Amino acid sequence: MKKNPNFNGNSVFERPIKPFDCYNSPQAHPVFANIVEGLKYPFLYSLADFGNLTEKPHKNIVRTLKGKPFRRPDISATVQEVLEKMKGEEGRTGIFVDVGANVGMASFAAAVMGFKVLAFEPVFENLQRICEGIYFNRVGELVEVFEAATSDHLGNITFHKLVGRLDNSAVSSVGAKMAFKSNEEIALQVRSIPLDEVIKESEPVLLLKIDVQGWEYHVLKGATKLLSRKIVWAIINVLNMLPMHTVSKKNENIAVLSMLWNGHNQLRFSPNHVVSIAGGPRDAGC
Repeated sequence: MKKNPNFNGNSVFERPIKPFDCYNSPQAHPVFANIVEGLKYPFLYSLADFGNLTEKPHKNIVRTLKGKPFRRPDISATVQEVLEKMKGEEGRTGIFVDVGANVGMASFAAAVMGFKVLAFEPVFENLQRICEGIYFNRVGELVEVFEAATSDHLGNITFHKLVGRLDNSAVSSVGAKMAFKSNEEIALQVRSIPLDEVIKESEPVLLLKIDVQGWEYHVLKGATKLLSRKIVWAIINVLNMLPMHTVSKKNENIAVLSMLWNGHNQLRFSPNHVVSIAGGPRDAGC
């Protein structure tokens, strides 16, 4: 097999984990892919979950069969809105970090704008779809994807894959099945790594997106150096933070907001996300 000219070639840094090798990864099939509607910077992505193809297929498959594009994901619009502000009003360049990348709906939203992307995703089926999107969108030189869950320690961690809803897979078993209690759950061991171990201090991170179904506290705990930087924006999917049904979970959720608002950050809430701007209103230009 020929050597992939892009594998590990889009990073000038030595990292403790190698990027996922899309070139030598088995090709998933079938492939359902389409362009996304309603974005200033459109992109393509492919589905990992199809639904029940004969009785109740995924809504985006139905849209495709009707000649329509995929529905616009909220996270894609939010990422492009924030990065557009940085690129246009502030003239800033840097890296977008996508934690819980799923099939790349946030990563590709940033990459097609020309931003460098570091994406973290532990589910193999989702990684295959990210590889497809890298090719579809011609962003192989911009996207580095890692087969790992981000956490507060280096090693292995039990991960819960939700059959039929891979987008809801999570480290937390409660988080994985919170909205889909009847789906089959498969526990497996995946690699875990703190963001502070992967991202070098010399790398200018502009935006950090986290969607990890209740594991936010541990992700942020492993990114204390990153969060201490002068200006870092963070997007957290607050809809997927676990309900505060225990004292420990209540304390974790409070700690998440505390880490984002550490005395000099500004928090803004949208219907689906909380956006934190490290450095505060004056420094962030808000």
